[in-house]
Amino acid sequence: MYFSREANIITFIFHYVRACVHAICAFFELRLSQFHSFPSSLVRENASRTSSSSSYNPIKYIHSNTKKSTIYMKIRMKASAVKQNQRFQKSIPSLLEIIRNTQ
Repeated sequence: MYFSREANIITFIFHYVRACVHAICAFFELRLSQFHSFPSSLVRENASRTSSSSSYNPIKYIHSNTKKSTIYMKIRMKASAVKQNQRFQKSIPSLLEIIRNTQ
């Protein structure tokens, strides 16, 4: 009797942790899909693939989300670098005018 109670507690903890991991992954997928520069079709494709498969591997699922977030961060960094470069190029003529006016 004690063994079955212990097994029930372990099973409950396992399912609770699994549900928490699912919720966290779904939250981050939702947040990533809200950005326009991130291809949301990849998120939908991954979600449909994992829900339809019978053998679910949570480590592979988390790893694929990590890869996606890394790709997303690279895209955002390149976009911000392009914006900073454009701002710098716009500021060069105004700096030249200031230098000419002071001479």
